[in-house]
Amino acid sequence: MKRIVEPYKKGKTLMCNGEPIDASDVEKIKINETDEPSSVLLPRIKAEREAKIAESKVVVLGISNEWYVTEKGIDVTREFITAPPKRGRTFPKMPVKTAFGIISLIALSFMVVIVITVVYCRLMNLSFVEFARSNPGVLIGEGIILFGILAGIRYRR
Repeated sequence: MKRIVEPYKKGKTLMCNGEPIDASDVEKIKINETDEPSSVLLPRIKAEREAKIAESKVVVLGISNEWYVTEKGIDVTREFITAPPKRGRTFPKMPVKTAFGIISLIALSFMVVIVITVVYCRLMNLSFVEFARSNPGVLIGEGIILFGILAGIRYRR
């Protein structure tokens, strides 16, 4: 319980078979109560599976004996897990330098869109103010698209 349920409830990384698993990646936890520990159940399950294979001559690959232990006993999951794991911040804390970088990219994006729109309006003999009033979604949409492109170039990993 301490290795899986407690970290899961706190939204922290838990260990399963020596592998770290983020609590937010867990789709389902199942807790069963049995009269015997898994160390007693495993040899019995192994013998049962070997007998079935010998009888049917069909082998199911990829499912471990440990997995079959989860099918034994009574499901008591709801006694221990009553809510989804706690969530921390959805986004990692952003350094001030990065925040200013993003704000600068947003400003640059919209300035470029405005310059391009002014040039377009001059070429088409349109008033920029009238164009901007009648097409605000175009300016905002182009600014967002350009910001996405610039941010992708600037902050790609």
